[in-house]
Amino acid sequence: MTLRIEPELLEQLRAVAKAERRSVSAQMLFLVRRELGAKARRRRKPLPTLGWLSHLRAPQELKEFRRVRRSLTRELETRLRRHAKVK
Repeated sequence: MTLRIEPELLEQLRAVAKAERRSVSAQMLFLVRRELGAKARRRRKPLPTLGWLSHLRAPQELKEFRRVRRSLTRELETRLRRHAKVK
């Protein structure tokens, strides 16, 4: 599949992908799945974290970690969009 994308938008996508530690391709799939409401492949059941972050205020369940990560991703995307409009 070929996708034409404006250079400015591509730079934003690269920045978000880098911040999320994903490739640009993986970031595109993530955004498309989220936008379409598709669920990523699920594991058998939510797993607890290994406890090595127990001294920090870190999510104990994988489900909670993913919820927090989604929230932070959306916040970052919003800020990047705002920053791009300011320039």
